[in-house]
This record gives sequence, structure tokens and C-alpha cells, in this order.
Amino acid sequence: FVIYCAGPHCNATEKAAVRLAKLARPFKKMIGGIEGWRDEGFDIVTTR
Repeated sequence: FVIYCAGPHCNATEKAAVRLAKLARPFKKMIGGIEGWRDEGFDIVTTR
């Protein structure tokens, strides 16, 4: 799983990380969220 938050004050990533860890599921945090991804020049792929 890749988990990320909507903004700098969002704590949903931490909550998701705790839940996934308890389930022994692998995950990575995407620091900076979608905007950080875009800022680094990576593509965004959608199904729309």
C-alpha cells in the first residue's frame, strides 16, 4: 500500500500506518502527498 495525506496538518497517514502495521501489511508513506509527487515531476495516472 502507498499512503499519503491531503496536507501538512493531516494525520490520516499516521492513523493508516498504525492500522496497516497491526495487520502486518506492507506500506510506504508518500511524503508530500500528490502535490509533492507532482512537484517532483512524476506523472499522475487517472481512470477517468
